[in-house]
Amino acid sequence: MKGSIVGLLIGIIMTGAIGMAMYRSTDIDSNFDFILKYNVEGRSVINTYDDTYTKEGSPIIKMKLSKDEMETILSEMQKIDIFNYPESFPEYVYCSLPVKYNLEITYKGSKKNIAWTINNIPPFSINVETGEVSFDDKYKDNEVLLLNGIVRKIIDIIEAKPEYKELPEDKARYAGDFSLVNSVLLS
Repeated sequence: MKGSIVGLLIGIIMTGAIGMAMYRSTDIDSNFDFILKYNVEGRSVINTYDDTYTKEGSPIIKMKLSKDEMETILSEMQKIDIFNYPESFPEYVYCSLPVKYNLEITYKGSKKNIAWTINNIPPFSINVETGEVSFDDKYKDNEVLLLNGIVRKIIDIIEAKPEYKELPEDKARYAGDFSLVNSVLLS
């Protein structure tokens, strides 16, 4: 008797787990998409609505993120409660560097658009010997820093794809090196 009850419970649990996994995959396919624009003037773009990617200065290419990648990104967005974020943020400093970010998300029929620049990053310090960027502990839950963490994960996913690796190297079309700026924005 105990064995049949245990077996029944295991069966119910397994059916529920499989059903949830199938629900999540279907949910991702039909209810979650985003466009992320980043880098100089936001000219690098991943668009999951059209399954395309544009690396600044390169033509648009086809790039589809897998269900697992989309689930990971959605999970990270849900962890920070991104749909309750403001559309813009206060400025801490004024910097004229043209590095801009814009994230447009659609999930279950709701749309959210969020924009930010280096001016929205809280005060930070840079170790001149190591290049390490650090923020005061009071900024650990700063919304822009949390967004930057998601952007870094999305960029890591993109840059690991063979389609990305086949694109030509960035051409310096602007004065200055933005690698330090990107390290601050995406630390």
